[in-house]
This record gives sequence, C-alpha cells and structure tokens, in this order.
Amino acid sequence: MEQTTPYRYEAKNDGSYNELAAYATRLMGNVSLFPELRTIVIDGRFAKDVSKFIDKEGLDVFISAIEIDDENLATLIHTEAIDTATLRSIIDRLVEQSNSMAEKHNSIMADIIAADETVKKDR
Repeated sequence: MEQTTPYRYEAKNDGSYNELAAYATRLMGNVSLFPELRTIVIDGRFAKDVSKFIDKEGLDVFISAIEIDDENLATLIHTEAIDTATLRSIIDRLVEQSNSMAEKHNSIMADIIAADETVKKDR
C-alpha cells in the first residue's frame, strides 16, 4: 500500500534545510518549501527515500507526520507550514461533515413536521 501521509521536515539549521531542499526539489511529487521556517512538507510516498537521504547526509532535522483527523483540523489550518494537499483534504472533510449535518437536520425536521401533523389530526 502506498504511503500518503505527508511529512513535515523541520531543519535545525540553515545547512540542513538547504541540503534537504535541494534534494526535495528533485522529487517528482508534492513538495512545499517554507524557507523562513526552515521547514519542508513532502508527499508521504517519498518518506523512506527522504529518511535515507537525511541519515546518509547526517542532517539535523525533526520529522513529523501530518495526521488529519476530526480533532486536529483547526490546529492544522492554523499551522504556518502546511501543504496544499493537506488543506484540500481538510476542506473535503469539512464539506463532508457539513453535508452529513444537513442530512441529519433535514431528517429531524421531517420527523418534527410529521409529529406536528399527527398532533393536529389528533386535536
């Protein structure tokens, strides 16, 4: 199964950032560079290769997966170093939640209207 979770690579110094950025720009996938934060977000498909490169070059980088779940959506939205693919996933999830809530609302309203009609008939 293909790895799709993007990873955030936070370099601890400019040298590590520059080396990793040069490597990442050669990847044929989603790469987001945030030089002012010394952070790079890379498509999860390349996680193993990027980790090998970091180890081989001895780069000083903090690596964290960008997990998307209902509890951390607001945190991710307000994170400075976030890639567009993650933001699209968040938008899709929010649209899905909104549609589900609208369906539940319509169902509840139909039940209320039916109950109201029953009460009117009984009266």
